[in-house]
Amino acid sequence: MQSEMDTVRTRNGFIASDRYHPQQWDEIKSWEYYTAGGETWFGFEAVYELEGLPPEILLIPLVGHTQGHAGDAYF
Repeated sequence: MQSEMDTVRTRNGFIASDRYHPQQWDEIKSWEYYTAGGETWFGFEAVYELEGLPPEILLIPLVGHTQGHAGDAYF
């Protein structure tokens, strides 16, 4: 999610600076970001089809663990 990458890039505060390390993301250059919105799916709000992947693979925002935490679903 875009909000997760925003936190990753700023790494403000103790938790963010300890949780995110540049070596976790700095080699990947073609990230695809998703923001609020999307469709409803089985009670989840704001579910997205992922760009370039089959429509059976979905991204589900699961804010709570982190600001931009998300899960994926395959159906």
